[in-house]
Amino acid sequence: MREIKEETGCRVRSMEYAGMLHAIVEGRDMEYLSVYFISRDFEGEPRDSEEGTVEWMDIDESLTMEDMHPIYLRLVPYILKGNYPMEGAMRISADDATEYMLFGPGEHPAPEAR
Repeated sequence: MREIKEETGCRVRSMEYAGMLHAIVEGRDMEYLSVYFISRDFEGEPRDSEEGTVEWMDIDESLTMEDMHPIYLRLVPYILKGNYPMEGAMRISADDATEYMLFGPGEHPAPEAR
């Protein structure tokens, strides 16, 4: 909540846990964990900060933007269908091929064949 206030000027009054995504970037010795929340109860006008430019737009419009991050384009429709809290994984191989795995409530990956 503090980060949203600092970076956008908006105050979140409540939020709901939507899930997390574990990402591994092969060959670059890099991995990260992103945690996602949904808020329908907030106040304030978005403003730019040192973190970057803030744009307010309809979700459907955001999904058609050419420069939108590919993770956003996959996660937002999945979460908005009610598939949360979700668990996800993303692997970017050394040749920049990306593999995504998203699982909503009650969904589980198939066991690996041995």
